[in-house]
Amino acid sequence: MPLLPSSYFKNSHDRAVIRRELWSLAPMWAASIPAITLQSGGDLVIVNAQKTPLDPWATLRYSDLREFAAAVLDVWGFPGQ
Repeated sequence: MPLLPSSYFKNSHDRAVIRRELWSLAPMWAASIPAITLQSGGDLVIVNAQKTPLDPWATLRYSDLREFAAAVLDVWGFPGQ
């Protein structure tokens, strides 16, 4: 069920503006996922070329995507891929 009925908006432009505004909130929500993971007792794995403020709390950290992919494949039983 939508939060507001479509009849609430006067026209399609109003609906497009609201959709754009709601979509712009998505990055803020996504940015909270690492903190929620840590607060819930989960492990944080960071794959990023540059240092991040969350590096001290990461269980694993990879600066290279290929290195991370190789580690995942190794865990899944595909060594040397």
